[in-house]
Amino acid sequence: MSLVRVPVPVPDRDLLRLAGEIDLAQQFPLMVDISSRLRAQRQLIIDLSAVTFIDCSGLWTLDWARTRARDIGGDMALVGPCPALSRILVLTSLDGNAPLFPDVPTAADALHQREQARL
Repeated sequence: MSLVRVPVPVPDRDLLRLAGEIDLAQQFPLMVDISSRLRAQRQLIIDLSAVTFIDCSGLWTLDWARTRARDIGGDMALVGPCPALSRILVLTSLDGNAPLFPDVPTAADALHQREQARL
């Protein structure tokens, strides 16, 4: 798995693009990176379009990230999972905890609207 920081054209949001396999070996580094990002920006978009595999520890990490974001008053969205990963996210109900979006601009708009609704 590779972690790549990418600027998002919407202020107060961070984009984390993941690629490759998200498994137990990547869990701790991913949690550290997500924690760091959430300290800097409370709104996190995770792009899963280049993820080729995810195991239960990776799923747990995504759920943990969503919980962590909401615990600090932020939010998280997932973008672009392949059909197989989308199915896993739906079957495990993770899509209800962190909504799935087709692209980054749509996710950024949705996070902005949800943030405005909380104000």
